[in-house]
Amino acid sequence: MKKINVVLASASPARLTTFKNAGVQALPWVSAVDEKQIEADNPDLSPAYMVMVLAKAKGFAIMQKLVYALAVEQNNAVGGAEGTSDSSSAIASLPASLEELPFEVPAEVAQAIRNSTADEKWIIVACDSMLLKDGELLGKPADEEAALEKIWQLRGSSPVLYTGHYVY
Repeated sequence: MKKINVVLASASPARLTTFKNAGVQALPWVSAVDEKQIEADNPDLSPAYMVMVLAKAKGFAIMQKLVYALAVEQNNAVGGAEGTSDSSSAIASLPASLEELPFEVPAEVAQAIRNSTADEKWIIVACDSMLLKDGELLGKPADEEAALEKIWQLRGSSPVLYTGHYVY
């Protein structure tokens, strides 16, 4: 069976631990998706659809970066732009290394990209979760203080947790 690399498009330590406990070494890569903007642009979405839209947006953002990074590394593996006959081609305009990309590739992901072969497969798992309490959708707290305040506000209640997943 061919090797499968799993990229987790999430900042959640709990999600990373879930993969680890299942025997899967997921490579975390946090997207730069503006969740607040997506929420503001889609005020009529139900909580169930909102978490799916956010998960899909995160996964798509990482997928674009991963494909670009893999192209750069593959280009380097075959000799870079010097190996092409047409210097005006798209390949000739690729950065010379992962470090020159216009975005940051996490060290663990960069190492996996450098060590990968052309026949390896890549899967991106993106996730998002939100709580619904008394009709209000609660996103991620900004910091520890906000998290503790949110927990305090939730005491004695039964909020609903919505989680969306998207796999590329």
